[in-house]
Amino acid sequence: MENFNDDFVKKCAVNKIKDFTDKRPVFINGTKARLVLRVLPSGSKTFYLKFKERKVRLGYFDEENFNCAEAQFKAMKILKGEIEESDYSDCPTFRTMIHKVLEYKENVLMRRGTAQARSRLKQAPKWLLDTPIDRLNFQDTIKLRDQWLAKYKVGGFNNFVGECSSYWNLGNKYFYRHLIGEKANPFKDFKMVTIGKPRRKKPTRNDLIDIWKKIDDFMPSENWKVFFKLKMLLGCHNSELYRMKKDMIYKDDYGTWLYWGIGHHKNSSVLNRIEHRVWLHPKTVEMLDDYLEKNTESDWLFHGLNFADPMHPQSISSRWKRFKKESGCEWSADLFRHALISYMEAEDQNHEYITARCYTGGVDRQHYINFEDPKIINKFKVANEFYQDSLWRDVEECNEVSQMENCSPVHRWDNKPILTNTYKAIN
Repeated sequence: MENFNDDFVKKCAVNKIKDFTDKRPVFINGTKARLVLRVLPSGSKTFYLKFKERKVRLGYFDEENFNCAEAQFKAMKILKGEIEESDYSDCPTFRTMIHKVLEYKENVLMRRGTAQARSRLKQAPKWLLDTPIDRLNFQDTIKLRDQWLAKYKVGGFNNFVGECSSYWNLGNKYFYRHLIGEKANPFKDFKMVTIGKPRRKKPTRNDLIDIWKKIDDFMPSENWKVFFKLKMLLGCHNSELYRMKKDMIYKDDYGTWLYWGIGHHKNSSVLNRIEHRVWLHPKTVEMLDDYLEKNTESDWLFHGLNFADPMHPQSISSRWKRFKKESGCEWSADLFRHALISYMEAEDQNHEYITARCYTGGVDRQHYINFEDPKIINKFKVANEFYQDSLWRDVEECNEVSQMENCSPVHRWDNKPILTNTYKAIN
């Protein structure tokens, strides 16, 4: 037995699950009880109240929010009957397990996507989240499935039940093995088979030229025109463009580039350290120069990451929907990337140095390739120049024709660039 205080609890560290009992008993209305502290190897510390051959969970130790004094106070309220038995449980709820696992993912495993997971929890029924984990069973998952499918789609249920299964496995592994032990995962093998949707039709080169013309005619301002044209030329995701700053445009012996540092590219994180660059065609540079001359009030290329700004990602989506309605365009803007990859494949060209697949295509590429090598830098330039040059040529051809339907884009590639200069490091 130990004398419980905050200093003692903070210093507790074990190699296996261990219970500590407070020397000082609590007497209320003739009932004798003691506080118990359960410590896990992971560092988790939980207060329990032991009385009448029962052990009631009080809460996790937190020096600021739930310390020894607060645990003793809550214990006395339970013994006095001021807290109804239905308001506490010997076992944490599924909600507690989920948040414990998410905190572990964020702070220890350094995983991304937890904010999206927390948001998705809003769709979960309250009864499921408030159920103690030792009472969850397969019947609860069946009930969840029936209720979910009455409101949402099968795909959403599969995603959520898969996440629940992961929460259960990680929670059992790191925090609650002493409570649920070998109990079967109630969410395992509950994903439903879905009939996949047919693949979306991809826009052809003629379709892209038609969209380009409609952007000129129907987009309300220059920033929107440049945004979607740049998206078409580079095959970028929305998030990659609205995160662009003006100082991410740089020049070297190879020409002008857009450079996404760590954390700015869609697939980039502090852990994988993915960066990306795309070479800009002279006509693309000219378009950007004209745009930047008129937009000097911000460091952001498209005023991104400012939630009061019209270039917020939600506004990007709504702007394109309005454009489709006004112009009669049938294509989604996210298909520009599809069109780029399809065209490059048809021309036997490598799209990976445009789409950043060169970084993400396996461990070997992520960790072993020197992307600062001049020959590899040249591959970035060649791939981007090939696609942008072909698109600009097709646009110019079609601008010379009065009727867009009579325009038949013909790609001309005269010669590939031969680079002799030494690559300059990014400043």
